[in-house]
Amino acid sequence: MGLDEPPLESPLLSVTDGGGDGDDVDFEKAAHRKVGIPNVALNMSNAIIGAGIVGLPNALREAGLGLGVGLLLAMAALTWFSVGCLIESACALRVRSYETLAREALGRPG
Repeated sequence: MGLDEPPLESPLLSVTDGGGDGDDVDFEKAAHRKVGIPNVALNMSNAIIGAGIVGLPNALREAGLGLGVGLLLAMAALTWFSVGCLIESACALRVRSYETLAREALGRPG
């Protein structure tokens, strides 16, 4: 963003006069604000992929390349194992959804 370009606006940011606790939001004005395509793309990818993958580069930088990759592979192995356990449990109990699997394995809530 150049210095001569106006700042990006978002309908999710409150529109206030700068004072008070934000109760004086003008929703009519906020509904007509514009958001740039890059911001929309980043927000959608963050929602779809999740915050974990977005923070992965920083985690690898902080842990170091060797330890970071090692921890990443360890977490991948644990995920593989836990998904395998879920699949085996679902096959053994002959259920087709995660909700039904939880109910069959743990019993009814209450």
